[in-house]
Amino acid sequence: MRTLLTIAAIALACIAATQIAEKVNLTSKQAVGSVAKYKIAAKIADQFEIKGTVECKVSKIDKGAPTEIDWKCTEFVQSMDGTAGPEGPPPALLAKVDKFGLPETLDVKENGAVYVAIAIASYHPEKELGIGDTFKIDWKGKNDGGVMTGTGALKEIKTEGGLKIAVLKSNIQMTPAGQSSPADLEITSEFNLADGTLIKSTLKGTISEGDFFCTVTLVK
Repeated sequence: MRTLLTIAAIALACIAATQIAEKVNLTSKQAVGSVAKYKIAAKIADQFEIKGTVECKVSKIDKGAPTEIDWKCTEFVQSMDGTAGPEGPPPALLAKVDKFGLPETLDVKENGAVYVAIAIASYHPEKELGIGDTFKIDWKGKNDGGVMTGTGALKEIKTEGGLKIAVLKSNIQMTPAGQSSPADLEITSEFNLADGTLIKSTLKGTISEGDFFCTVTLVK
């Protein structure tokens, strides 16, 4: 019995050591035409809510150039204290996404915050990471298109629902285009390692309007 327990303990230790030593790369491997659809639910200052659905379709990939992704908000509801407002969804957007998963501009005008939530949740470093490895975030948009700084780390590699998943946790300051007050956010995002697709993310912290909590979830 003692021998079996010893063997089991050694096996578990070997598995843990292998996982810790493993390096992963979160660079997107999506093909032209691939579509990801996300549900977004955000709450601000316990009063203001935004819910929406956004389709992200890869339209162009050129080596050495930003990936072009068509973003379209197909469902959108904005409410205050439970009462829906008259505002409509943000206009469709052709986003030119860089190697970190961010568009050229982080613009929250015209309810573009739903796109910005997906963008910052999708941030990933260019380098390979092992569990516990940290990375620095120091990003500036094109033509004063926003600023995002902070740090992050690979917290976990797991298998769930037949998928191999990387879990990133970041603490950021993000100032959208044309604004001066930064948002302070803690972001936990899960990525499918097969193709780099964002699976889900939780964003929480404070923005200029107050406390902020948001979830971004891939629709299967």
